[in-house]
Amino acid sequence: MMKNHIRCLLLLIASAASLSAPAAQPAHTTRIEPQRNEHWWGCNADGHTPQPLAAPLDEEAGTLTDSTEFLLSSTGRYLWSAHPFTVAIDDDGTFIITSDYEAVQTAKGGRTLREAYLYCVHKHIRPAVADSKALPFPTPLYDAGTPPLSTEIPYRGTLLLPDGWQAMQNLPDSALLTVTPYVPAAGWHYASLRRSNALLEDADGHPIIFHLPEGYFACLNIGEEAVMNAFAEQLATTLPAGKGTLLWFDSGQILFRIGNPALRKAFARNWHTLAERFGAVIRRSAYGTPTQWRPFAVSPADLSDGTMRQTLTRILNLGLSGCIYPFMTFTDSNGGIRDEGALLRATQLAAFLPISVIPTDTTRFADDANRRALQRTLTLRKEMNDYVEGLLRESLTTREPIIRLMEYQYPGQGFADCTDQFMLGPDCLVAPLLDGEPQRLVRLPRGAWTAADGTKYRGPRVIRIDVSDGCMPVFFRR
Repeated sequence: MMKNHIRCLLLLIASAASLSAPAAQPAHTTRIEPQRNEHWWGCNADGHTPQPLAAPLDEEAGTLTDSTEFLLSSTGRYLWSAHPFTVAIDDDGTFIITSDYEAVQTAKGGRTLREAYLYCVHKHIRPAVADSKALPFPTPLYDAGTPPLSTEIPYRGTLLLPDGWQAMQNLPDSALLTVTPYVPAAGWHYASLRRSNALLEDADGHPIIFHLPEGYFACLNIGEEAVMNAFAEQLATTLPAGKGTLLWFDSGQILFRIGNPALRKAFARNWHTLAERFGAVIRRSAYGTPTQWRPFAVSPADLSDGTMRQTLTRILNLGLSGCIYPFMTFTDSNGGIRDEGALLRATQLAAFLPISVIPTDTTRFADDANRRALQRTLTLRKEMNDYVEGLLRESLTTREPIIRLMEYQYPGQGFADCTDQFMLGPDCLVAPLLDGEPQRLVRLPRGAWTAADGTKYRGPRVIRIDVSDGCMPVFFRR
């Protein structure tokens, strides 16, 4: 009998140090027999592995890119452990759970996927109410991804000024500034930092160099207190004054490149400290902190119809992994976009995520129809600001995903395999455009629904929507 393996890394939020405990021998094995019409989600959120989990699985399922604490079932069962374990699925659908630490057992959290999620999260994670100042903003943020070398501001590290298409003081909404500890790996400034041992180095004593679309970069050794303090001093004098300026502290390009665990931990800890000091609304958390409750960036390798579906799948899976504040960033990819339609569709999806980071403005589109379609999407999204803010504030205590699988919100209505549309909270159904087709099929749950254009429908039913004008279908429950 063939087995397909997934490696499931579990991080205990309450006690991250437990992961370093010595493994007990021998391994514990648990078999979980599937129930009738039962579906499971979790284990990873890489966008490649089919969800709900089923056999046979692709070989890519053996590679994990994200972490989770639990597996969840559509019948209300869940599986949780404080330690890493391995999941295998036999051809008959039986789960084989192997752990070096304990016999991992299923538990009952309710009768539905949603009930299992809420029970598991509040029983095992026990989240505290977050600081309201760190609440992701409900209004759209503009992030056009201006390359860092275009700022021409001398300071330690790279402060991205993402909005390059209008003056900062005239922004109609909040501006999102991305702060990173990167420096161009050339020139007198780089040489000076290297002489003063202010840069991160590899095991051979050479600066860690990596490539971004704008060129080659090194990174400040934020783990050193003196370097961190100098960076903070320069940043304080560089940041523009005025309200509406939000900060995203991002070090995602460097953490995985630091081979020394102690150095990596010091870097992450100090970077987190800086983010707290400057009131960053989006940050990379230090090790041992509840990263699931922080905003989570989803950055497609490129923008195309092929990656759109994978990106949406990953976003939906993230919600069931505890990452309830996903947003899309196009900084690494939107400079090379040649398909205007793909950029429009990606921007529309980004606008309806819990954190609405808009990668571009309408002037970037040469086609008038695309500009009009995007403007209608943004107008609708801004009209929903109060609704989204309510969801964000409610999530501080409930920890519910804001982007929800259809099965999560409407159990038992045949949505277990529905991955091309989602619920934004309990009352808004979004059917993002994933390709350039002129029509879009939408599956409406039971109840009364009103489209954004005012058309009324009665579910359950499948409808075919004309999307040749580029407008993304959005429906509201009445």
